[in-house]
Amino acid sequence: MNKFQLIKFWKKSIPLFNMLNQNVLFHEVIKKTSANCTIIPQKNVNRENRKDYLAPLLGDDAVDFLEFGVFKGHSIFGVAKLNTNPNSRFFGFDAFDEGYSEGFDQHLVGSYATSIPQTDDKRIKFVKGKFQDSLDDFLKSFEPKSRLVVHLDADLYSATLYVLTKLDKLFDMDTILTFDEFGRLNTEFRAFLDYTLSYYRDYEIIQHTPGYNRVSIKLTKYKNQRNPHGIKVELDTGKIGRVQQLSWNKTIS
Repeated sequence: MNKFQLIKFWKKSIPLFNMLNQNVLFHEVIKKTSANCTIIPQKNVNRENRKDYLAPLLGDDAVDFLEFGVFKGHSIFGVAKLNTNPNSRFFGFDAFDEGYSEGFDQHLVGSYATSIPQTDDKRIKFVKGKFQDSLDDFLKSFEPKSRLVVHLDADLYSATLYVLTKLDKLFDMDTILTFDEFGRLNTEFRAFLDYTLSYYRDYEIIQHTPGYNRVSIKLTKYKNQRNPHGIKVELDTGKIGRVQQLSWNKTIS
């Protein structure tokens, strides 16, 4: 039985197979760890120690820090206290009182709704709304003035991928992308993988925690070839009713 016959016979997604495929891809991606990579020894990752993970990435120089997924502001307030440079700017994006726009895992739509955090630090600005509704307007007037550090803690695949694609034009070789839950293979990791495949981006991992749950990445250049990871992507197409469904089958070439 070939794969096309198998698709006709079994039209449902098999989560275990999807996870196994993603796990293979994950281990290919983390091979791009820099020789000078810093390992932050955080075995238990939480909101309270997130600022300690981010601190080495910011240093004391002026930065433009963009955080996607603020919640109550633990990390943006924490890094702003550590980086006191008057020319640094901190922007926090979140739906706030709307909560999640999609459900995932055990979380329902509207989960993690909260009010906009309050601060006296004039360097910190908050942008309210679903990223797909708020980011375009922000980018109309935003111009980076310092090194760009983008902290991605949006949880959702769709939100993370949207942010990466919209910000791509701002990224240069000094830009740092840092993921709070890179080990979530079907959300943050998958969004990063799909972004780099689509935009021909090459990169190196410059910092991570044991197990690569928190990961920080420096974009190095555009790849001339189509496939920066050496990953072969096949799209299997099956029909369910009137819905055209695409199921990913990824293998290493």
